[in-house]
Amino acid sequence: MYYSAIGSIAILVLLIENMDVLTGCNSRVICDIFSHSPVFRIGGDEFVVISQGADYERIDELIGRIGKHNEEAARDGGVIVACGMSKYDDDDSSVNVFERADHEMYKDKARLKGEK
Repeated sequence: MYYSAIGSIAILVLLIENMDVLTGCNSRVICDIFSHSPVFRIGGDEFVVISQGADYERIDELIGRIGKHNEEAARDGGVIVACGMSKYDDDDSSVNVFERADHEMYKDKARLKGEK
């Protein structure tokens, strides 16, 4: 398989809430946390991260940093980032991995809305 040639990967789908305060600086949060992974903007408020290598090895820690950011943002009125992650697990295609991550992001979005 193609993935065995590049090692382990995870796909993250992230959604920045509070679009009324969305600026280029807000998306910086994602790039700063996942500093060793490519970050792609796939919609006005939606981003995808392809995590491998050092970021993959620390994926739980990095997702924890998003949670810490969200705690501070909720307190200070900043933007909230909903996040879903899925690791490649002998899938037939990267689409399966993306769809799981997207599903997890929407679950996180619902959880975050419930905390407000």
